[in-house]
Amino acid sequence: MLENKRRKKEVATELGVSLGSINIWIKPCDSPNIKPLHLLIVGDVPELKAELKRLWAVEKQCQDQQLEIEILKNF
Repeated sequence: MLENKRRKKEVATELGVSLGSINIWIKPCDSPNIKPLHLLIVGDVPELKAELKRLWAVEKQCQDQQLEIEILKNF
């Protein structure tokens, strides 16, 4: 949600929970002492960072294409 820029309300609806629950769950993640999980796993390994960045780009491209397909289905 935070990394994917999804709206809290959208995630709450998808999970079947209240918006308040979502806010409670993500509040600890706003702490400057909490690092995103991918940083804890990848650490400072340049090869892993590069691969993760590549995978995010591929995932974004796939999402964009899926959205384009859904839009074109309406025509």
